[in-house]
Amino acid sequence: MEELKSDSTSRLSNQHQKYNYQPELSKALGSVNAGIVLSYLIHHNSNKTESASWSPQTVAVLKEATGLSLAQQQRAVKVLVRHNLVGVKRAGIPSSRNFRLNSSAIPALLESSRRKEVKLCA
Repeated sequence: MEELKSDSTSRLSNQHQKYNYQPELSKALGSVNAGIVLSYLIHHNSNKTESASWSPQTVAVLKEATGLSLAQQQRAVKVLVRHNLVGVKRAGIPSSRNFRLNSSAIPALLESSRRKEVKLCA
């Protein structure tokens, strides 16, 4: 029985690269799901250059990596687009979503969130 548990656990841990969820992103965005998706995209794009263009992410792959349903992903992506953190386009055959991370917008988002927090505390 222990062997079965350890085998299942190792398959789960090897299925996707682990990424760090950044709660401060969720707080700044006002959406836990948007923070989860952004954390995943940051990790996924961490070894690419800013100009390394578009990264394909199917609904199924993102669901497997984050646990978010199609509807949750769509709402999260709308939040990210509204904050100018990602660009989204459909490409390929079959067509899939492609994301371009605007990592230069992240520090401004976090700083804006910190300023709001300081005002609330004052």
